Amino acid sequence: MPTVRAEMHRVLAGGRTGTVRTTGSGIWVVYRGSGATVIDGRRFRWTAGDMFVTPSWAAVDHEAADDADLFLFSDQPTLDALGLARTEKAPQSGGRRHRQPAAGAGQLTGASTRRASSRW
Repeated sequence: MPTVRAEMHRVLAGGRTGTVRTTGSGIWVVYRGSGATVIDGRRFRWTAGDMFVTPSWAAVDHEAADDADLFLFSDQPTLDALGLARTEKAPQSGGRRHRQPAAGAGQLTGASTRRASSRW
């Protein structure tokens, strides 16, 4: 059984992702670019070569000062297999969006992912 998922996220300069909460934790590696990530309301700046973690069910969004490529390693496959995977997206507030991972590259959508009720 796979236990780790790898994803690549591209956030364009001036762009900001939507805010998402998901079960499971993540390890993020900044391959290129610079920007900041907001984790449960706390802002963390990053640049190429940095790493940071996101805890389970924390509200997370990313913004890029320069075109940025971020790699994510998560325990999502384990939670999928156990039927515990949940994802919640905050209502969108506009702005430039990041490019989604390619189909089949570990998107958090699908039959095994259930949406929790929104309280944002």
